[in-house]
Amino acid sequence: MDPLICILIAFVSALDFWRLVYPPDKKPAAALEMLPDLTPASLDADVWSLAPSWVTPQFLLPEDGVLHTLSFKSSSRRRSASHKQHVWSTRIPERSFYQINSRAYVASPEFIFLEAANALNFTQTVTLGCELCGLYAFDDRAERGIRKRSVPLTSKAEIDRYLRSAAGVKGQRKALHALDYVVENSASPMETACALMLFLPYRYGGYGIPAGSLNLEIPLNQRAKRLYRMEKCIADFAWMGQNFVVEYLGLYDHSGESAIESDRARTNALETMGFDVVELTGSIAWDLDAFEEIALRIAKTVGKRIERKHLGALPARIELRHQLKRWNAASGHSHMPRSSVSQLRASMDLPK
Repeated sequence: MDPLICILIAFVSALDFWRLVYPPDKKPAAALEMLPDLTPASLDADVWSLAPSWVTPQFLLPEDGVLHTLSFKSSSRRRSASHKQHVWSTRIPERSFYQINSRAYVASPEFIFLEAANALNFTQTVTLGCELCGLYAFDDRAERGIRKRSVPLTSKAEIDRYLRSAAGVKGQRKALHALDYVVENSASPMETACALMLFLPYRYGGYGIPAGSLNLEIPLNQRAKRLYRMEKCIADFAWMGQNFVVEYLGLYDHSGESAIESDRARTNALETMGFDVVELTGSIAWDLDAFEEIALRIAKTVGKRIERKHLGALPARIELRHQLKRWNAASGHSHMPRSSVSQLRASMDLPK
């Protein structure tokens, strides 16, 4: 085997690495400034001999057993039932890959976001960005289909620096545009969905409400501590200038009945400190009329005027919910069996 032949794991297989393999309590170190001079493996024998040990049948199951890799030339691409090689014909920006071992590299979260802008629609790209900059990862092996992260994989600032260094690369402008609407520190898919339905501009199906801070730490006073039994609380959505908080009470996302009781104790504690608190549930979030009432209350509190022509079940608003529901299901955030998840994922415009 040529000593320069390596494997470049990219696209959805790289995303699955960050979701399923990388430790949830660890932030990635700096990616490689530049890839060394190498030849991406294309033959099955080379690919599988170079694949890291974590590329197991279980790891590959969501992709129907297919490993996604990168090539620089279409002439070197090979057809295979077990791995799919994607061609990246423009330059590879700096900090696009991490070196796993001497012969294997995996795409960075920032490069994945750039790849997404080329392969996904706007809503899907923004939603993926919220996960990469958030405190959760899709994992259909985990309870309720998500794995909690204690630190995000990346940030909007880091993605922005990466994309600015990729001037002229295909997808850079689309990625920068989508990045404008990514929200950081979301702790669950439903928090992401609610944030986008509130904060995205009208043309994308949102209400254009100025973004609040997600999962913000708020120190508690003595009276509030008696109710919540904690030194501080984490507000799901907070507009501190208006002393306004939105709490998402979700059995599905917040880990059971005991967590809901904790959520309500937190709400009571915040109200004793003078915060106006609105509670939001999954059933309200997916109900167009009910969610609109919540959106109107938030908009009024934070000083956003929503014109009458932008109210009601507008096509963009319906489409946004459709996109968010399909993304969550296709990413494994459901009780669907793996086979159904992979079939649904294949039916979407995800990278092939």
